[in-house]
Amino acid sequence: MLRRRARLLLALPLSCALAGCGPAMGSPSPASQATSDGSQVLTKLWVNNDTSIAITIVVNGTKLETVPANTVEQPIKADLPALPWHVEAVSPSGRLLTSLDVHYPPAAVREDLSCGRLELLYGTVLLGPAFSPGAESCD
Repeated sequence: MLRRRARLLLALPLSCALAGCGPAMGSPSPASQATSDGSQVLTKLWVNNDTSIAITIVVNGTKLETVPANTVEQPIKADLPALPWHVEAVSPSGRLLTSLDVHYPPAAVREDLSCGRLELLYGTVLLGPAFSPGAESCD
C-alpha cells in the first residue's frame, strides 16, 4: 500500500508537467496556448502597435504601460486586474485612438490610422486585410 501511494505521488508531478499545469501558486499564465487543431489562443492582452507613435495602454482607468512605436507586446508586461476590462489605447497627446471591452475571450479591435495599424487582442488574432492608411489622425 505504501509503495502504491509513493508511485502515485511521483506520478502526479509528471502528469501535471505533461499537461502543462505548472506550479499551483505564483506562476503567471502563458501568453498563448495551443488548441487541439494547433492554432493559438491568446490568454493575455496583446498590443500590436505598428504605428509611428508610442501608445499608452489604460485598463479600467489605470495607466498600465506605454508601448513604443513599431512594437508588438505579446503579452503586455503589466499585471492586469481581474476581468472585465475596459482597455483604451491613447496617443501621446492624450487622444483616445481605440478602445476594447473585454468580458471573456475572444475580444479584439483593429484601427488603421494615418500613422499605422493598431490592434488590441485578447483570446484571438486578427487576419487580413492588409493595412490601408486610415483617415483617423494619430495626434
